Amino acid sequence: MYILFYSLSASIDFTMKQTLLLALVLFICGTPARAQQAPTKDQWEHPQFGRLHRVSMPVQNNATLQAEEYSLREMGRAPQFAKAIEVNYTPDNSGRWEEIAAGQSRWRLGVRSQGAYSLNFGFTGFYLPSEAEFFLINSRTAEKMGPFRSADNEDHAEFWSPIIESEEVVLEVILPTRQKTDLRLQLGFVNHDFVNLTQVRSSECHIDIICGQNNGYPQVENFRDVAQSVGLISIRGTSICTGFLVNNGKEDCHPYFVTARHCQSRASDAPSLVVYWNFQNSICRQPGSTANASPGDGKFDTFNTGMVQRSSNSNSDFTLLELDDPVVLDANAYFAGWNTLNQTPTGGVATVHQAGSEEKRFSYSTRSTYLGNWGAATQVSNGNHVIVPRWDIGSTEDGSSGAPLFNQQGQVIGQLHGGTALCGNTGYDSFGTWKASWNAGASLNTRLRDWLDPNRNALEQMSGRWHYECLNSILLDQENRSICGLVLPPGTFS
Repeated sequence: MYILFYSLSASIDFTMKQTLLLALVLFICGTPARAQQAPTKDQWEHPQFGRLHRVSMPVQNNATLQAEEYSLREMGRAPQFAKAIEVNYTPDNSGRWEEIAAGQSRWRLGVRSQGAYSLNFGFTGFYLPSEAEFFLINSRTAEKMGPFRSADNEDHAEFWSPIIESEEVVLEVILPTRQKTDLRLQLGFVNHDFVNLTQVRSSECHIDIICGQNNGYPQVENFRDVAQSVGLISIRGTSICTGFLVNNGKEDCHPYFVTARHCQSRASDAPSLVVYWNFQNSICRQPGSTANASPGDGKFDTFNTGMVQRSSNSNSDFTLLELDDPVVLDANAYFAGWNTLNQTPTGGVATVHQAGSEEKRFSYSTRSTYLGNWGAATQVSNGNHVIVPRWDIGSTEDGSSGAPLFNQQGQVIGQLHGGTALCGNTGYDSFGTWKASWNAGASLNTRLRDWLDPNRNALEQMSGRWHYECLNSILLDQENRSICGLVLPPGTFS
């Protein structure tokens, strides 16, 4: 999706906005040098943790990075919010070990990227021994994220962190001294947030998902459950999109997750995906108000990290992924149903999305939809995209890509590829159809049906399901003591 610059008049067209902003930034900041400094190491006296070893990333120019990023934004490209800085730090070559009790050791390393609005980390080698605990500590607030434990180890041996709102973060491992040689913790990427992701301002026409009948938006009420399937995702800690959970023929809350292929196309990137649940505002900000276009109060503290790619196809621009772990209970998750039959329903369609990477928003259209192909609003009888000619309330924006398109029954009929829709215009949006994705290609790696109809029942539609319904149905696997993929402690049912 295109971005509408909040600081410039809506009457200026998009290309001119890009040019003006880039020229202004380069005038003020100068053209950035091509040569990049190497990270540096030093000692750091933290007021709470004492003397720490620290690595500092090369200094980044946020304004220049913003201008470069905005000049590249276009349909079919996931927006970038952070610059990846490739590194290679391990407990063997960096940081400091100390014995904190008999037989108990602790390793710490401070990581700084000056001027970063937030940091996140990509560990390209990750294995925690059975009794190890790993923390990410905000050096500004001393707030700890974690502990992460051996249950977070995955076959792909990667771990990608959520964002932390600080330019300095302390990495900490605590484990029995005898397990030090078993630890594998290789920091491969430090991702420097240059747009201030937690304070991004979207345009003023968007409808908070918490709005409803009492605020003049009764259309939202029918989509409250399916809205809980939607989450904001980051890819490789640098780009953002929208995605959603989907139900499958077994109705077992298996953590299948869909987004746009242009957001997630390479299977090798799937372990880096982090999905943030319930990232939404706590009050309804009326469209057109200053509050609506101001940063909200959503939190990034409910998340899942790591996925495996199952299938993908560029024609209808979908990617189906599977979360490494069950959906966290705090997500209050809903697994959306879907429909492969009527791809151009009447009576209104809706989408729930993370416009501009801001809190969750809602858009609704009563216009007649029709089939088309990517890149144009032209009607095509056998097209693999469904075209929403315009939105009646709300719109979409950068970060909305991958969002589900719902029919009146709350079933998914497609996912957002892109379009020209923005606040203040009557542009269209183009969604890859669920039907095209269902039967795409010649193998299970290119289509949906093998994964979402695993029993081969020739399903054509499916209702949605709440996560708690799976738990209440007590689908117990006696061998590994799990319900819907949630590992339970011994004695839970004794």
